[in-house]
Amino acid sequence: MAAWVAVKAAAGKTWAWIKAHWQWLLVPVGAVLWLIGRLMTRREPAQVVESEYVKHLDVKEKIDAQAVAQREAAAVAAREKLAGIEAGHASQTASVRQEAVADVDTIREDPEAVNDWLLKVGKDMRK
Repeated sequence: MAAWVAVKAAAGKTWAWIKAHWQWLLVPVGAVLWLIGRLMTRREPAQVVESEYVKHLDVKEKIDAQAVAQREAAAVAAREKLAGIEAGHASQTASVRQEAVADVDTIREDPEAVNDWLLKVGKDMRK
């Protein structure tokens, strides 16, 4: 029974304090309720980038992919063109060598023919 009297006395004092200072309870109770409400709500992730920026990024990636494909196609075309030029150069070099070998036999003994041939070769080199 003594315990009950002590509890009743403490409750009375507590109630008197709450009546006198109820404003002080609003802040902690409000903070606890706000925190519980905040934790209970389901939140969507914040949209950091607008959708038009995402679309812009997709378009940019598509254009970049096209540019890479065009650059690769241009590189292949340049390699083919270079191979054609090298083949033409090789065939022209071979024909010039064959002509030179054929001319050597005809001009070997004639100094005047050697002089004319050297002049002709010099003019061909200056072109």
